[in-house]
Amino acid sequence: MHAARMKVLAFTLSSAIAGLAGAVLAMTISLVSPGAYALSLSFALVTGAVLAGISSLPGVMLGAVILVAIPEIADVVAHNLGDSEKVITHLPGLIVSVLLILSVIFTPNGPGENLRKHLHKKKSAH
Repeated sequence: MHAARMKVLAFTLSSAIAGLAGAVLAMTISLVSPGAYALSLSFALVTGAVLAGISSLPGVMLGAVILVAIPEIADVVAHNLGDSEKVITHLPGLIVSVLLILSVIFTPNGPGENLRKHLHKKKSAH
């Protein structure tokens, strides 16, 4: 098959699955509105993709683990700082923002992508 045809097919299939997931979510929560999802969720998802890179399954899994770990890390740090309500509320967003800025500055393709390339070069050298 032609590459362009495969790309269109992949885009169509992924759009259909995303639409189906959205419909099931709307039926589950009985509400569809933009206010149901905070802007911080969008930043967290973008950060996960940038941190890990989206070209490999292990990278995507690493990004998901990082996103799940950030609130837990923030909770531990907030507890060590005295359980201030402001720290508990804003620390996860701060961690996500700092990670996003650092990874864009130092590794534009994401640390996961750089690690994958490094491992691929090591394998080809042997």
